[in-house]
Amino acid sequence: FSYQDVPRPKPAPDMYLAAAEACGALPRDCVVVEDSLLGARAGIAAGCRVMGFARDTDARVLAAVGAVPFASMAELPGLLGIAG
Repeated sequence: FSYQDVPRPKPAPDMYLAAAEACGALPRDCVVVEDSLLGARAGIAAGCRVMGFARDTDARVLAAVGAVPFASMAELPGLLGIAG
């Protein structure tokens, strides 16, 4: 999905709501992985769980909007409870 597929771009939740609907899932059952403040805001507004990749955006900024910040993609499986 991209902003061209929905009426409003991020930080509106439209893209994540459309993705959840296309998957037949409720937004609360979806995980969004974002590396931007606008994307994190969009995921939160959609009602999704948001993981904030703190590469280019400060972890404190991501956490302030409700995302769970992480610094390395290697951390993601553990944060999601799917570590092997």
